[in-house]
Amino acid sequence: MKKISSLFVLLALGLLFTNCVGPKSLQKQINRTAYEPVLILDSEQVAEKSDKTVAFEVLNESPLTPESTVFKNDGHFLYLLVFFTYEYDMTITLGDNASNPSALTVLQNAFFGTFDRSGVLHRTNKEEGSETDYKAIVRVKELDIKCDYMNKGFGFGSFSTAEAHAQKSEGKILLNLELYDQEGTLLLEKDYVENRIMDFASNTTNYSQVKKMAMKNLVENLTVTSQAVALEMTRDINASIQGHKELTASSEVINEIPVEKQ
Repeated sequence: MKKISSLFVLLALGLLFTNCVGPKSLQKQINRTAYEPVLILDSEQVAEKSDKTVAFEVLNESPLTPESTVFKNDGHFLYLLVFFTYEYDMTITLGDNASNPSALTVLQNAFFGTFDRSGVLHRTNKEEGSETDYKAIVRVKELDIKCDYMNKGFGFGSFSTAEAHAQKSEGKILLNLELYDQEGTLLLEKDYVENRIMDFASNTTNYSQVKKMAMKNLVENLTVTSQAVALEMTRDINASIQGHKELTASSEVINEIPVEKQ
């Protein structure tokens, strides 16, 4: 009877240990902390802004999940009473709540901050009943920031060892922009895709710190990728506004030319 009880305890300990090293455990751990992004706005400031205004509407149409997720690509856990070994190959995908403020807010702040510095128009909040000279709709189609994460270990008797490694983060942001004038004429419609691979600013071999380092790298990738796509969008809006102004000015000149009566 005692042998059966001991065997049951050992099996229970094995099951418990399995839940401590696999993807479910990692997912719980990485969602306990929200990391603060460092957003440095350093785009060139325009010398003089137009007296025209633009209102932005940002719509999230991406499959971004609130929490960061962990997907097991491959892995195993072997437990034989006094011996165990495990190895997991996983992928961590950044969730909206992984940063504070949220990932979508970081993206929006990067665009608004860049446009306020480098855009030729004054950005204004679109309130019900108010009029603006231009309107822009930004659709977030994809916000995918991820990295591969591996952990492995083994133990025999009272001895055990473990190690973990995180790979470079891979970021992809896909946005769609529509720009309209006051009459509702479409001036610009374009998709923006920004892909970026980022290495770690600092590295560590500490098993408990690797997951934190990986999450910080994912958030850093988010900020840098957001700023890159924000700058490209701002430049295209400026060019479209300038082209629209020139076209409008030409039309006004043509309308002012007197028509000779026959």
